[in-house]
Amino acid sequence: MTYGGSRRPDLAARLRRSQRALKGRLERPETALALLRAVHDTLDPETIGGLVVELADELPAADIVTLDSVICCYPYLAALLRAAIRPGPRLVGLTYPHDSWWMRLYMRLYNVRSALHRWPDHYFIHRRSDVDRLLGDAGFLPIHDGGTRTWRVIVYRR
Repeated sequence: MTYGGSRRPDLAARLRRSQRALKGRLERPETALALLRAVHDTLDPETIGGLVVELADELPAADIVTLDSVICCYPYLAALLRAAIRPGPRLVGLTYPHDSWWMRLYMRLYNVRSALHRWPDHYFIHRRSDVDRLLGDAGFLPIHDGGTRTWRVIVYRR
């Protein structure tokens, strides 16, 4: 398994360890939720996005899927959204930064600063039109669009 050419060499190893720990333990939704909460508390959002993508076939069926502040940390939007809707949800809730010009500029500057300081963080501003298109192709329509000046909160229904 490769992990998206990550800038951090330890990330692929951490993802493989987490994947091995979770494999075969996702049959019961309450077990899956507890495990994913534990993973969320110990891993960064980019790794969580990678886990969702890598374990998509093993995730239990779900009526509602939420991706809270994960989209902006994961570079492969299409793969992440495909994995998120794989369990067949009726509703998908997302929170991610607005794709306004000033948020794109801010994130670009933040990413430059991270690179200069050799911080592992890297953020992505994905276009709302791309999210709408990818989820729309899967039969989802937006039913709520809210949030703050910086964060979009949007719910899609199939």
